[in-house]
Amino acid sequence: MEQLILRLGARAEQPVYWGMWDSASSQILASGMLPDAQQLTTLHERAGGRPVRAIVDSSALRLTTVTLPPNAGRKVIASIGFMLEDDIASDVTEHFIALGPRIENEQTVIIVSHEQMQQWQTWLSEAGFMCDTMIPDALALPSSSDTLNMLQLDEQILWRHGQWQGMTGERSWMGMALQGYTQQHPELTGAVALSAELKESLTLPIPITVNEAELELPIHTLAQHSDSPECNLLQQAYKVKAQSNSNWLYWRNTAAAVLLAFALSLANKGLQYTDLKTQNDALQASIKTNIAQSFPELGSYRDPRRAITRYVQQRENNSGAVSGIQMLGNLGTAFAAGNIKAQTIRFDHKRGEIRMQAIADNFAQLERFKTKAIESGYTVTQGAINNQNNRVIGALIIKS
Repeated sequence: MEQLILRLGARAEQPVYWGMWDSASSQILASGMLPDAQQLTTLHERAGGRPVRAIVDSSALRLTTVTLPPNAGRKVIASIGFMLEDDIASDVTEHFIALGPRIENEQTVIIVSHEQMQQWQTWLSEAGFMCDTMIPDALALPSSSDTLNMLQLDEQILWRHGQWQGMTGERSWMGMALQGYTQQHPELTGAVALSAELKESLTLPIPITVNEAELELPIHTLAQHSDSPECNLLQQAYKVKAQSNSNWLYWRNTAAAVLLAFALSLANKGLQYTDLKTQNDALQASIKTNIAQSFPELGSYRDPRRAITRYVQQRENNSGAVSGIQMLGNLGTAFAAGNIKAQTIRFDHKRGEIRMQAIADNFAQLERFKTKAIESGYTVTQGAINNQNNRVIGALIIKS
């Protein structure tokens, strides 16, 4: 999985280091440095909805431990802030106490002001990032009980000793602080500098070696060792709700667009269905009306095609008259020659005749139909003829 790793300073004007971290291959795919926190917005598009992990300046917080009484419960742990009141210069209520791992009766804690926590979260939210992991940078270094691990970022030096001891500070005074720390911890047998420049700038009473594997990209070290949930500052009141993770925010707009398109498609299909149903109902009503007019003795039916076929066959079987269907078939040439259309057709099986009301463009078309019908062996009697809307409508009786 790919993540955007951000190393945030304690102040807005400090540079922001970033790297695109691929945890599957343990590689930095891209990296860089922004001049200040205001430029975080320029990384929003590059992040592409990937999870964001923040690594924050440890100079703005304090790592410490509290000795708890045996079998201490939740109430005791909840009062840790007041147990540290003498060690905090300002009002304890102005500080956030984050809990780290508990080792027997020793509870590790991170002390940071609420103002600083809110500032880091504001930078991230204004840049459009949702971050659910925030780790002190000192705890993003390799951990060793007998070795001091050190990293230089610009004018700052980060160091870590053991599981819960570390600090970040300016290079101008950190060298002296490290000398004092190493003298107070005789268990330290050596130090590892993650850059050759850092080794040359420090003088310690223990040997310093250089880790060649981490020389090129310091952000690689921070990304590789900052995945421990036990060091996450975003807990308790600052815990990010699961449904607000960055993946959901990235896909939310896309999902909303898909759902909207799906809803519109369903609505359109619904309208089409309603329209087609209305047309079908109208067509069925028209068919029933025409059948009732043309076959008044048909009676009730379920399938009109079968009912009409059966009705015609019965009439033809019960009568010696000529078949009406046969007559219409023989009149095909007459219909084609006259180019007329039948508005109504009724076959009288008793008389063996077709009564038809025909419509034509002019009187000559009716005459051509009549002539061709006579040539086909039928007798044609012409009834009343009317003109309507520049069309000629005439009544014809055709006998075999």
